[in-house]
Amino acid sequence: MSNLILGNDQWNEQAVLYDLDLLQNGDPLEKGEIWSFPCGHFAGLKHRENTPFGDVILTGGTISYMVAYPSNEVLWSTDQSGNNTHSVEILPSGNIVLANSHGNDVRLFRTSALLAGDTETAKTYTSYPFFCTHGVLWDPVYECLWVLGDHHLAAWRVVGEGVDECLEPMEGKFYSLAEVGNGGHDLIPDLTDSRYLLCSPNAGVLRFNKETGVFEDHFLQEKGHYKAFSPAEDGSFVFANSDKSFRRRDLTGWYKQAWCVDHAGILRFSSDGTPEETRIYAEKAAFYKVRSFYGKYL
Repeated sequence: MSNLILGNDQWNEQAVLYDLDLLQNGDPLEKGEIWSFPCGHFAGLKHRENTPFGDVILTGGTISYMVAYPSNEVLWSTDQSGNNTHSVEILPSGNIVLANSHGNDVRLFRTSALLAGDTETAKTYTSYPFFCTHGVLWDPVYECLWVLGDHHLAAWRVVGEGVDECLEPMEGKFYSLAEVGNGGHDLIPDLTDSRYLLCSPNAGVLRFNKETGVFEDHFLQEKGHYKAFSPAEDGSFVFANSDKSFRRRDLTGWYKQAWCVDHAGILRFSSDGTPEETRIYAEKAAFYKVRSFYGKYL
């Protein structure tokens, strides 16, 4: 594990990168800060490598951004994100997708136009309805966009090229979350097997078999609300679990959003395979999502 953790600090309204190797035992997360970008109120957060725009940090919020990493050059932004933007993705074309939980839609922005210097077209988008959308994830193996909502998981194909791209639901690829707790939060690849996604509904973290359409047990099933859960290449995970029992302090004393946590959770495995959880706390930060600094799609 690189020991780099990316977080969306809603208290300080910034995307922030921490290097855990800079911390001594008991140090707050802030002592490991090596990069940040102020982006207002936001929930969506991703790092993507080798996109048409290079290495980028994507944020989805009241104003959504694509910024070059590590220079912080703003490559694109929009104040037309939608209502309560929760997730963001960049397609291989360079077009950006935003997921809106209260707006009940997915917005496909024609940001690939920036490659030709067309900033006006890059501001435009097409809206696709999807109830309470919380996650969007490009799948390079199945060549589709996975979309996670409060009640369903679906796969959409990308049709067309460049600024003419559009999204179409794939027949037979619409799955109910009713039997696994509804309340979809995060959607990520399973780095150990490309046939699977990891999905976090209210029941905890589950594996989803893309070939059979079946949700399968996971070792963190039924352990609370994981707002974010991301793998690292060494098999460890970084997570944000909004269960109040994991907090060191009562966030309502200085930050009232009950969905945030004051720490980054880290999950590693002992030699016998037993999961071991640790938490590194911040002095004054409130995270909705924390992620391992992993920029590949899969």
